[in-house]
Amino acid sequence: MRPRFLSALLAVLLGSGGSLPTYAQASDPEVERGVRQAQEGESEQAIVTLQGALPRLVERKAPARDIARVHVYLGVAHLGLNDPAAAKTSFLEAIRVDPALRLGSEEYPPRVVRAFEEARRSAPPAPVAATAAPPTTAAAPTAPSGTAPATPSAPQSSKVEPAAKKKGGSKLPLVLLGVGAVGGGVALAAGGGGGGSSTPSSPTTTPVTAPPVPTGNFNLSYSSPPLGGFVSFSAKPGGTSTLPEIKVDVVYGADVPDPWFEINLWRGPDLCFSTSKAYSERVDSSDLPYRAGTTARYYVWLWTVRQPGCGDFFTTDRIEFFWGRPLAALFTQNLAVGWNFGR
Repeated sequence: MRPRFLSALLAVLLGSGGSLPTYAQASDPEVERGVRQAQEGESEQAIVTLQGALPRLVERKAPARDIARVHVYLGVAHLGLNDPAAAKTSFLEAIRVDPALRLGSEEYPPRVVRAFEEARRSAPPAPVAATAAPPTTAAAPTAPSGTAPATPSAPQSSKVEPAAKKKGGSKLPLVLLGVGAVGGGVALAAGGGGGGSSTPSSPTTTPVTAPPVPTGNFNLSYSSPPLGGFVSFSAKPGGTSTLPEIKVDVVYGADVPDPWFEINLWRGPDLCFSTSKAYSERVDSSDLPYRAGTTARYYVWLWTVRQPGCGDFFTTDRIEFFWGRPLAALFTQNLAVGWNFGR
């Protein structure tokens, strides 16, 4: 039987004698299991369970509120482990996914609400879509005071008859183009005198150069054991492993206020291991924002064994690196390398 004191321990850690809210059963049982683990004080297992369920929600395009809920409970679990920095990262991700999200004090313990609101105050402002100004329509010309309005003339044939020759030169008739168009008509006139005529010039356009699309690059700078080496692990699917230890270098062509990454180890079409920024430490700088063109280095220290997994003995042949956000990839890169795994 699960020890009942775990619930009391979580209540003490979160600064309240109450319990976290209970939600209606969702369609993903792994999410509900992770939520229950977070509520009952099993913080480490809650992190593993929720982190394992998150890519599945993203893949099936679950509603933003469901994905944000997973990040909130990841933050709760990190607080339960007395890790406010990791909790803040999870809360920021929940706010990014669902900017309207609020945690009520009647539902969440005070420490959770305070940590969430502190994260909200430090979150970058949501981008505001530019609103195009309404088109301006030229006002119709008004007749001078005391003058009767002009009577519209009968429509004329679109065929232009050649003008009769006159002594001393010739004159072409005035041609109006685009009568009634917004902003007034465009008139082209050919002047006479001496028998010459002018040719209308073609309109010129200024080419618009699109801004360059930012590009990125991922590189494995350290691995223990080395690539191609043997990794011994004991965890079952859904569990965690501390090997392999790696350091990754990332370069991207634009600023990223709050960068996120995920790394997957594949054996052909089978996903074997996964990790993310939540299980890493940035070692080149303590700054959260990423600056364009710089090298960000992360030390990765924990992996999740995916379900159903790849068996007891297998060799991975591809590292997939995802940079950006779960719902907004900035770039994805694959390296055809791996390790030999065995229990």
